[in-house]
Amino acid sequence: MKPTASTSIGFVIGENSLIQEVVRELTFLEAGIVTTSSWEALNSIAQASAFSQIYLDYAVLKNCHAVCEDIRRTLPGTGIVILAEYQNLNDLFSASDWNFDRFLLKPVGVRQLLYTIQTLSAELEARRKLREAGKELQFARERLEEVVRLVDQKYPGGLEALSASNEKTVPEIPRQRAEKHYSQVQNKTATEDRH
Repeated sequence: MKPTASTSIGFVIGENSLIQEVVRELTFLEAGIVTTSSWEALNSIAQASAFSQIYLDYAVLKNCHAVCEDIRRTLPGTGIVILAEYQNLNDLFSASDWNFDRFLLKPVGVRQLLYTIQTLSAELEARRKLREAGKELQFARERLEEVVRLVDQKYPGGLEALSASNEKTVPEIPRQRAEKHYSQVQNKTATEDRH
């Protein structure tokens, strides 16, 4: 399948594997799926259009561990799913630093694949939002530190001295004014309720 502008999922699978049929069925349900039989081919496509998820057939790749590391380095934020047969599980988990998000045991059905795509998409979106929130928090922390530094430069005693001086110089809103405003709002609400 040729890549499109909306390409989002890449598969590296064997040409004669059973998963090929499942992926063909999946292409009718999901747009933006690219299949290749080598990581090199998929990687060249990935440089032109970003993938949100990449599925790797363990049986096809001789160096699956290195491919996972390469994906994490060159395509950060991309979900990685390994498709493996039962007899490959020991090899798959013997490496202590495997860098994949999920694995699926073959044979894989269309429903299982769709479910994995949807749940991993939701998880990746949550991770993205968390990273953005972390960046915003870091930005706010840096601005706060800058304000504190400027206050410390301008006022010798720092924030404590500034707040103490403000208590003496800033007049409070008189209680009567606040009570009058509150009663006006209550009267207006009561009048609207009667109509």
